[in-house]
Amino acid sequence: MGMSEELTAQFRQANPSLPKKAGLPANKKQILHGLSGFAKPGQLMAVMGASGSGKTSLLNVLGQRLGLSPGSTMTGEVRCNNRKLSKNDFGAFGGFVQ
Repeated sequence: MGMSEELTAQFRQANPSLPKKAGLPANKKQILHGLSGFAKPGQLMAVMGASGSGKTSLLNVLGQRLGLSPGSTMTGEVRCNNRKLSKNDFGAFGGFVQ
């Protein structure tokens, strides 16, 4: 992906999960369910919602920052120009501010 190329980011069926606290029935808590969307070049994208609704978790998934929450996992995929991103690709072309 060249730096002068216009990029469209897509996410499909993103399902991030966090480890649950000890004593709860399941090992993981799914915090977002089946999210899909895209961001086009030259357009502003805003993620809005109530406190605790998963905004930061969504941005961490899209920015490939699952390491910020130890033990977190994600199913689904994040793509750029229809190419599946590998673990460290996002930082080469994108960023976000919270």
